Amino acid sequence: MKSKPQGLVIKFFFKTLRQKKVILAIALVFSIAAVALFLFPQKDNSIKLVLTAEGPKFKANFIFPDKTRDDFEQVLGSVNAPSAFLDGVEFELESTASSALAFALPIEADLKIKEKEISFSGTHTYPQIAKIDIEKFKFFPSTNFAVFSQSAKEFLKNSQSLPLKFSGWLDENLNSKKGYYISVFGEDSSVVVIFQPEKIDFDGLSNLEFNDIEAPPYKKEKLANDTDVHFVKLNDDKNLSAAIFEKGGWVYLIFSEGSLQETIDFYLGDSLDFVEFPESSGDPASFIGWFRNTGNYAATRQFYHLLLGQNLESAEALNKIEEARFSLLGNTFSGLIKFK
Repeated sequence: MKSKPQGLVIKFFFKTLRQKKVILAIALVFSIAAVALFLFPQKDNSIKLVLTAEGPKFKANFIFPDKTRDDFEQVLGSVNAPSAFLDGVEFELESTASSALAFALPIEADLKIKEKEISFSGTHTYPQIAKIDIEKFKFFPSTNFAVFSQSAKEFLKNSQSLPLKFSGWLDENLNSKKGYYISVFGEDSSVVVIFQPEKIDFDGLSNLEFNDIEAPPYKKEKLANDTDVHFVKLNDDKNLSAAIFEKGGWVYLIFSEGSLQETIDFYLGDSLDFVEFPESSGDPASFIGWFRNTGNYAATRQFYHLLLGQNLESAEALNKIEEARFSLLGNTFSGLIKFK
């Protein structure tokens, strides 16, 4: 069977997050989980979740062992949600996300609910998802969201206000057989993408012209260790700029509405204040995600806008999460959600 495009995984992920009906369902699930943790803090409840398709719709069915269902009926009553929720939840997606999910069905997952924590693991049947040997990179300590993926274009085009000509340059140059390491960090939710292209046309940046930019949008400077750093002004109204440079065989692409210099200094220097991602560099992976929302590094409204677009209904529910992790290793997956 022919392998499906690997970019569908991250495309499905971000397109699904931006759909209002799905976001409201996510908010309901998080609210129910939070109440469950409050009502039953000393219990370790286990649930099996099975996701299937019924015609054009998808359905999530829950399988409860022993008296766990009675516990969750009490939870649903406390949040004024119908107990029919436990008999399954139906939902629809837009065409692209729907097609991607349909290939993966059925999906089965075991959920374990502990005090302020939900862990899960399971399997899916999406055909021939490639796995890649992963590397470890240092990210800013203020990182709220980090991803290892086999595609980055969909995320960048959905989250950034990019001129068409620069998007075209990305189509031709943002290619990497070793995957992409993405971080969203800082108060202005800057973005860095680390990748290893077979070739990259830095000279093509100097030929880009944008109608909305009055001054020449491109310049090149030599900075630390005689590194060529390419700067591109992308949007005057939002003060959005990009910086691109090579280090150790990898290309670093940074987007920011604030100062680029601090981020460039961080990656060209030897800062000792950083977080490592992924946390483990063991088995080859298809997709790894990490969300952090705690202490001095709480997610900002600008972060939720970047991730969710205009559909900010689930921001309140997501803000109750301290940390979330998700790993996709071929046809198996696992994750963890910690609540505040």
